[in-house]
Amino acid sequence: MRFNIEQAFKYPFKDEKWVVKILLLGIIMFIPIVNILAAGYLLRFIKSSVAEHKGGAEAKLPEWEDWGNLFQEGIYPWIIALVYTVVFFMAATVIGWMPCIGTVVSVLLSLVLGPVVFIALVRYCKDSKIEDAFKVVDIFNEFKTKALDYILASLIGSVVCSLGILACCVGIIFTAPFGKVVAIRMLSDVYACVPEEKQVEQKPEEKSEENRE
Repeated sequence: MRFNIEQAFKYPFKDEKWVVKILLLGIIMFIPIVNILAAGYLLRFIKSSVAEHKGGAEAKLPEWEDWGNLFQEGIYPWIIALVYTVVFFMAATVIGWMPCIGTVVSVLLSLVLGPVVFIALVRYCKDSKIEDAFKVVDIFNEFKTKALDYILASLIGSVVCSLGILACCVGIIFTAPFGKVVAIRMLSDVYACVPEEKQVEQKPEEKSEENRE
């Protein structure tokens, strides 16, 4: 696997205020329109998490501050996630009516949604251009190179998110945001990993020089 499950689950505990930050995220996530703040918060975390894997400073759970800018930052990510969710839902609904394979394909689409949205948001983060999040060919090319790892990481995060339902649905206010954070850490691991087939090979001239030596 291209991600570390143990480190992802331990990550939130590094922050002394992790309980407050996670619970606040959980409450805001379930309030319509206000949940745009949650989108901005998670986008900041995606930025720092991906940057860390590229040699940047260690990512931390963002502070809940500067709420005006946080709301503005969350508008486009919220729209991006909504568009992909609607498109995937419509596709799954239509395909679901197909005999035999419909249900299987619908389930596969639901598994692909999380990673695709994550990759789209990472691409948006680069230059804050919403069109970058809808370059579907590039996004799916990235996804297919590490598809199994992306799906596993997203699936684990989804399972954690849904665990709160067992506690009369109240616990989901905690497990949903916790699962999001864990999923982002694992998906960042996968995104930062360069597939073996894409690793830079020695140039032919370099190899010939070595042979001459």
